[in-house]
Amino acid sequence: MERRLEKTRLSTLLIDATPFAGQQMVAALGISQDGRKTILGIRQGATENATVVGELLADLADRGLDFTEPRLYVLDGGKALSAAVKKYAGESAVIQRCQVHIAGRDPRLPEGWKVPSRASPCEPGSQGSGMAG
Repeated sequence: MERRLEKTRLSTLLIDATPFAGQQMVAALGISQDGRKTILGIRQGATENATVVGELLADLADRGLDFTEPRLYVLDGGKALSAAVKKYAGESAVIQRCQVHIAGRDPRLPEGWKVPSRASPCEPGSQGSGMAG
């Protein structure tokens, strides 16, 4: 991706990876104040690690994304993602752990509760999808 990002104003930056053909595809999704979503960048790696995420964030910075602007960073809780975000946005970056990732590992949820995940996409009617079947 080569689009310049100097004029891009985001309230939220969501970063996550999904498996694809034995690799991890790490994507950065920007969300504007009016709710518009834009894919900002994608990186391929063997794992979701600090190097891959760092390369993705470096590319966004090189293309003009201003990491000094305050915004919410939504991550899956992996230490590599948090470390990379803090390297670019600073130690005071506001990081929220993705609620789907939290719920997928929460032993307090009722037995049989299905949370949408990368491994099994939510389907209409599943308890976790929020959609009636």
